[in-house]
Amino acid sequence: MNIRQEACGGFIVSRGESEIEITHPGGKWSLLSSSYGGGYTEAPDKLVLTGKGVRSGQFSIRTSSDIENASLISRSHGMTSVSALVIADPDPQTPRSVDKGYGISIVLMVDAALPTATMARAAVTSTEAVTCAFQQLMIGRPDSKEIASGSDSVCIAVLSNTERGITLHNAGKHSKLGELIGRAVIEATLSSMGKNGVTPESQADIFKRLERFGITKGSCEEYLVANGLEPGKGFGAAIEKISCDKVMLSCVSSILHIEDEISWGLIPEDEGYEAGREIICAVISKDAPGSKDLIADIVSAVSMKALKEG
Repeated sequence: MNIRQEACGGFIVSRGESEIEITHPGGKWSLLSSSYGGGYTEAPDKLVLTGKGVRSGQFSIRTSSDIENASLISRSHGMTSVSALVIADPDPQTPRSVDKGYGISIVLMVDAALPTATMARAAVTSTEAVTCAFQQLMIGRPDSKEIASGSDSVCIAVLSNTERGITLHNAGKHSKLGELIGRAVIEATLSSMGKNGVTPESQADIFKRLERFGITKGSCEEYLVANGLEPGKGFGAAIEKISCDKVMLSCVSSILHIEDEISWGLIPEDEGYEAGREIICAVISKDAPGSKDLIADIVSAVSMKALKEG
């Protein structure tokens, strides 16, 4: 078996084909984990991330994603270093169980001694960093029409190198340690998501943005049929072209943000609708009838534009 080893501060990360093993050469380390059967442990033997069966007698985290999609990012400042190992599944709305593995697995290795309260705060900062990464990719949740804040199942393990003569007490976002944690976890999450096929390029599609509202390319054809119109032979190709058009993407993204702000109560519904409607008519199509629903108007406008161009 091909094993790749990397030194991360006081820890050693060994990557195999079906599992990743994390150890501490000196044995002086502590672990705080949110996993099933986890908690706080001093001087554990090893930590193993696995995508397959778990060997008994060791502390393990099961992931639902491929081990090969793990990303390891390290950040340092002065004498402090932080390494984040992340395996991020691109499908946050899929129900999971402990048996099938966690959707997002994060192992945070801090090359300093951390009190248990600081380790817990580091885990919270890691969770907030995952939320930032998902928002950067504009990954939606169709069940709530909101931007996803992460996976339905997240496991975070914080590792503290108690062998170091440095003790850190603050892992919040406004501390240097918290900043290092945030940067490392965001970058590692984005990298792992990319290995799983979710990238800024793959998200540059209007139907990817509309997914959380239950809208697909098929919704446009359904709209035409429901209104007694027949999609031509070139309709499918026209939809494909429109879906990847960057001006269209900018337009739809702007309207969806207006829709979000209406739902949050930040913009009055009538005024928000009028502003969104003006963008639709100016950029997509003037042929689509107004419905007092911005999402429905986007579907009708895109459908009419594809019908005309197809």
